[in-house]
Amino acid sequence: MNHHYFSDEDYIILEGEPSPETLKRITDFICWTLELRPGHRVLDAGCGTGIIASALAERDYVVTAIDSSDFMVNRCRAFASKTANLTCLKQDYHTMSYHNQFEAVVSWNHSLGYTTRADDRNALEQMYKALVPGGKLLLDLHNLSAYLKYFIGRHWEERETAFALRDAEYDFSERKFICRGIVAPKGSEPTREQTLTFLEYEPDEIASVLQDIGFADVTFFGDDCPQDCGRMFCPEGYSEESTAMVIRAVKK
Repeated sequence: MNHHYFSDEDYIILEGEPSPETLKRITDFICWTLELRPGHRVLDAGCGTGIIASALAERDYVVTAIDSSDFMVNRCRAFASKTANLTCLKQDYHTMSYHNQFEAVVSWNHSLGYTTRADDRNALEQMYKALVPGGKLLLDLHNLSAYLKYFIGRHWEERETAFALRDAEYDFSERKFICRGIVAPKGSEPTREQTLTFLEYEPDEIASVLQDIGFADVTFFGDDCPQDCGRMFCPEGYSEESTAMVIRAVKK
């Protein structure tokens, strides 16, 4: 069910894409918090359309972007054809087999949570193996407390070619969101519907998983930052009101 959600242009309509300004701020944050230097090797695990991977490659990092969706890989390869230092591969991060190859691994836009918690742990173990000693993981997840306040229910957004409706509910027993996505084209095309489910993590749970795998220095960042912060995410910005729960962890 979830695989289909990531397989065509409806994903772009439902999820949207960051503005150039937002993309720059996200990229600035990734580079700052991972302490990236030109030539560093970065793995984008679950790269989606490749927009983050491309932005990183344009800053002279050597980026390998992987995704299991043909649609996403094709979108990413369009960036790679115009961007030096970017390689895009069709690959599932649950079964990848990199060892001590990257200074940083980035998993952005809640790439975990679409199968099982056991699968998520396995993916994080593979990311750990992919890092060189001292390498850093940056994991972008939803902040459940804020999502329970603001994400549940129906939300319409107007796109260039269609209206997008997201109708979300939370299953407390399974600890997962069930989100119905409806695309209503502005022309004569019929309305299309897809359903996505994704697991959510409390901060203590995900920190415990990372530490059990072997990560150290687990730090949380959020977007509820003080006005004078100047960054999109910061440790002080992680609160119940932060929609993001960005986690940095270091391979021992």
